[in-house]
Amino acid sequence: MNGLNRNAEHNFIRRGALFAALPLSAVSLLLFPVRQTQAQAGADRYFEGTSASCVTVIGQTPVELKSARFTLDVPCYGACEYGERAPSVRADYTLYNPTQQDKTVNLAFPYELVKYGQNAESWNGQENCSLRAGEEDIDYSLHYSYRASGGFDAAACIEHFQKIDEFYTPDLTVTKYVYRVTLSQEEAETYVKIYLGGDPRSKVVRGEECLSACVENGYRCLSYRLSAERSEIVYYAIGGENEAVRVSCGKRERGVTAEELPFALVQKEEQRFSAFAEQYRSDALSSEDWYRAAVDFFNDNEHSGMLPPLTVCKESAFVRWYLYSLSVPAGGMSRHTVTAPLYSASSPEANGFYYQLSPLSGFGGCGDVEIYLNTPYVLAYSSVDFEKGENGYVFSRETLPYGDLTFVIAQSAKAQPFLPDPVRRDPLTVAIVILAVLVAGSIGVVVVLSVKNKRACQKSEEARRRAEMGKPEEGRIDGGREGTAKK
Repeated sequence: MNGLNRNAEHNFIRRGALFAALPLSAVSLLLFPVRQTQAQAGADRYFEGTSASCVTVIGQTPVELKSARFTLDVPCYGACEYGERAPSVRADYTLYNPTQQDKTVNLAFPYELVKYGQNAESWNGQENCSLRAGEEDIDYSLHYSYRASGGFDAAACIEHFQKIDEFYTPDLTVTKYVYRVTLSQEEAETYVKIYLGGDPRSKVVRGEECLSACVENGYRCLSYRLSAERSEIVYYAIGGENEAVRVSCGKRERGVTAEELPFALVQKEEQRFSAFAEQYRSDALSSEDWYRAAVDFFNDNEHSGMLPPLTVCKESAFVRWYLYSLSVPAGGMSRHTVTAPLYSASSPEANGFYYQLSPLSGFGGCGDVEIYLNTPYVLAYSSVDFEKGENGYVFSRETLPYGDLTFVIAQSAKAQPFLPDPVRRDPLTVAIVILAVLVAGSIGVVVVLSVKNKRACQKSEEARRRAEMGKPEEGRIDGGREGTAKK
């Protein structure tokens, strides 16, 4: 294989086993999480996921990216058939070592595919991307990581990988509690709440049958629906004791105190956190990958110190990581190619893609970047200035473009709203019209002010005349009726 250092790769992969579950926090590294339904009628499956992004450098390296060429093929629209006719991307990288010593660069290539439905194609069974150096395959280490609800960001991901979680450690104590509740009505199901007391710094994991979790009057509460056949409550406490203090029956109503039910602790077991997480591991993931996934899942879904069960994590979105190493000779170059599928949005009007280019900034320098978008459809929007080419669209620049690549394709160009002939909108004509409007507005203001002023003067004159009529004549005293009688 072209320049691949086997010993360095072995050590790197061994160190990278815990790399697996890099937390995912911002929608920036991969394509939009999008859904895609199977084209064949009656197929009960769809895919949600993201395709590959650019390769990401792990750590710091003086190795430079001499050139990068991306070829994006979008031959179908909407619900594309999964397989050879699906959209895909091929990335060709040329690396250059400017130093006088051979260098090994450690790289990560993230790719995601998530299954939904019983008939969905298994995400753990698919390895439909390829890494090649010339005509030879590149050896890689395959890992999986939990994708947080906030999306995925490569820089934050790798930074997190280098840190150790302060709370969740392999030897952390996990306590299992099982309580049996004595119901007042054994014939029907009963909604109950269990109030927990204990170490506020601990975490509480809901049981499989738990309906909801909340904080009420300073207690962490778990809600269950019990019956005579199923009268036990199960939950777990991580990092501290959390025994039950009381169990109430029915939904609390205003002004009514819920009936308290007798209960008893029937089982209490302790185990290490690593063993607790291992119980729920999917066979597709290694123990190291699943441990990190469990930690990231809990950190992403904690609310008031309460956590969902790890069975939910198994059905969550995961990112597949290809970790590999390449050796670049002193003053020389190394070329390799990564090919992976793309996933388009299920919108009936347009397909949107988001492809991050910014991870390439992790190299010591970046040279020419070329992007070829091959599609028979119309480019409705793009964040970079594509030019129309023979088979699609072309973008070329001597360095990384500003920001990442976002583009939308449509089946046809949208009809433009009617606009007058641009010739009729001559700048001089527009200026004259604007000036006429301003003059007319000024005249209108002057007229209004003049009318108001005239009316104010008339009212003032009328008030003065009325005041003059009410005054007595000079030299005469009007004594009223009493003065007339005296005469």
